[in-house]
Amino acid sequence: MLIIQSTVRTMIVSPLQGGYCFHEYVLMMDATTPFIHNLLSGTLTMMTDNHISRASRTEHSDLLPAKSMILVGWREWVGLPELNIQAIKAKVDTGARTSCLHTFGIEEYNKDGEKWVKFMIHPKQDNTITKHECHAKVFDMRTVRDSGGHETYRYVIETQLSVGNLCYTIEITLTARDNMQFRMLMGRTAMEGRLIVDPKASFILQVLQG
Repeated sequence: MLIIQSTVRTMIVSPLQGGYCFHEYVLMMDATTPFIHNLLSGTLTMMTDNHISRASRTEHSDLLPAKSMILVGWREWVGLPELNIQAIKAKVDTGARTSCLHTFGIEEYNKDGEKWVKFMIHPKQDNTITKHECHAKVFDMRTVRDSGGHETYRYVIETQLSVGNLCYTIEITLTARDNMQFRMLMGRTAMEGRLIVDPKASFILQVLQG
């Protein structure tokens, strides 16, 4: 039996703190075991002070650096600048895959050979008097099942979402549901790699209310 000693440094990603932390510990290993033999021969690699393991590499990850992710509450004020909506109250819904927007009066039309839709929204919560007209190119048509198991065939648009200091394109389905408590639901695909949700907090971000 051949015993070797090695100091190993592990890296732990800490998105909430916007960076990384390291932990060091000493390993006493039997160099004759298959695992250690493969490690020493280069077949298997671990992350030490000067070597990052293959399993820890993120070349193919779509995630942004941890420092670029922002913390949001379960409800936030967000903007939809391409729809000329400065601020709208949204529920951050990790149970929904795609974001959706409560609309009414949807009309489809043709523009330069492409399918577009005109629709109306009530941008202010609990206010059915204020109306806002929007226009967007149709990105897709999908059957969507809501939390109650009901399926609807919806228009899907792509538009810019402004949340905190970030602005990026997301997919939004258009639905006509008067019983929606929030005008907008922000789904998982709008959050992935960018937002971290604190389910106990609300309105963490400072955004001008509409």
